[in-house]
Amino acid sequence: MPESVIIGSHAFEDCSMLKTINGTVNYLNQSVFAGCSSLTNISLGDVGECIIGKAFLDCTSLTNITIPDSVTSIDMYAFAGCTNLKTIVLSKNLSFIYSSAFSRCESLTYVEVPDGVSFIDEYAFYGCLNLSSFKVPYNVTAINKRVFGNCSNLTNIILHDNITEISQEAFLGCSSLETVAIPESVTTIGEGAFKDCSSLELLTIPESVCKMGSHIFEGCSSLMKIDIPESVISICGHAFYNCLNITEIVIPNTVTTIGNFAFNNCNM
Repeated sequence: MPESVIIGSHAFEDCSMLKTINGTVNYLNQSVFAGCSSLTNISLGDVGECIIGKAFLDCTSLTNITIPDSVTSIDMYAFAGCTNLKTIVLSKNLSFIYSSAFSRCESLTYVEVPDGVSFIDEYAFYGCLNLSSFKVPYNVTAINKRVFGNCSNLTNIILHDNITEISQEAFLGCSSLETVAIPESVTTIGEGAFKDCSSLELLTIPESVCKMGSHIFEGCSSLMKIDIPESVISICGHAFYNCLNITEIVIPNTVTTIGNFAFNNCNM
C-alpha cells in the first residue's frame, strides 16, 4: 500500500479474508479495518495523534500491535474484540484511553501503560479475561465504570495515592483478585465496585472514604473481615449481600443507617 494514500472511513470493513497489509499504514479513519477477522499483522506509521474509533474493532486474528509515538489518544472501541491480541506496545506519549478501547481483548495478559496517561475511560479493559496484572499510571485520578469489569484472571492491581474515586462496578467479576490496597486518597467507592470478586479475602477501607455505594462487596464470598471507617455514616443496601464467609464486621458509631439486605446471607 502506498505510504501517502489516505484511507477513508469503513474502507476495508468486514473484509474477512484480508490477512496482511503490505507496507506501512500512515492514515486511519473510523472503522477502517473493523471486522477484518483474518488480519494478523499491520505496521502503523505516523498515523497522527489518535487511533480513530473502531479502527480495528473485532480484528480477531490480530496478535500484536505497536502504537507509534505520535499517538496521544486511543479512541472508543479502537481494538475492542481483538480476542487474540496478546501484545500491545503503547505510545510513550499516550495521554488518553477512551471507552472500551481494549474491551474483550481476551488473550491480553499484560499491558504497560505509560506514566503520562491521565485518563482511562469506562470499560477500557472490560472483559480482558486473561489480564493478570495492571499498574494504574500516577496521573489517573479515577478508576472509571467497569474499567476492569470481568477481568476474571486479574490477580494484581496497583493503585496509587493520587486516585480519589473507584467508580461503579470498576472491578465487577474480578474473581481471581485476592487483595486490594485502597489508597488513603480515595473518598468515594461506587456502587458494586467489587461485586462478585469471589476470591477477595483482604481489603482495608481507609478513613478518607466517606461514600460507599450499594452492592459494593456483594458476592465477595471469600471476604472474612471488614473494618468500616468512622468517616462512613451509611451502609447502603446489599453492601455485603452473599458474603458467605464473613465472620467479623466492625461498624463504627458514626453509622446512622444500614440499608436493605446490607448483610443478608452473611453467615455471622
